[in-house]
Amino acid sequence: MFRLRGMGLYTNEIMSQHLPGRGDGDHEQFLIACLMKGDEIRRNETGVLDKYKSFLCDLKRPQFGGRFTRHGRVVVVLNAEGQHTHGEARLLDFDGELRHLFG
Repeated sequence: MFRLRGMGLYTNEIMSQHLPGRGDGDHEQFLIACLMKGDEIRRNETGVLDKYKSFLCDLKRPQFGGRFTRHGRVVVVLNAEGQHTHGEARLLDFDGELRHLFG
């Protein structure tokens, strides 16, 4: 879990350098999620995060227009700009249908 949080902070730092209106190192709320098997968690395997970090480091011109990035089984989502929509809502209810249904 600690490694997952660190990868989210690392991604947020990179995103802050490439998104308009964000200063260098400007940290914003984010959500990082990673799909893992129970065996991977029990054995503390972090290969999926290693592959994600390699992907992030290899990007020549990062594009984060949707205020998210993903690779393999890892996704990092920022809050929606100006909509007061948190990352967890964007991940679990990406089109807002549930919020409108139960809102």
